[in-house]
Amino acid sequence: MPLSDERKGQIALQILNFLVRKEGIRLSAASREEIESLSKEIGVPVGELLQLAKEIVDGVVRETFS
Repeated sequence: MPLSDERKGQIALQILNFLVRKEGIRLSAASREEIESLSKEIGVPVGELLQLAKEIVDGVVRETFS
């Protein structure tokens, strides 16, 4: 039975969170430009990518310092 789009999204988010925790987060002045470029390449609005990045970074910081 194929996975639903919702389940695929859940799995993808778990993988992304795992990789961010394992590899760390690199932030620089170019980070926003990289997100804007990625937005164009994958066809996801830049605001949505920025919101997702913020939520992931906030979650990692909370886990690290709690």
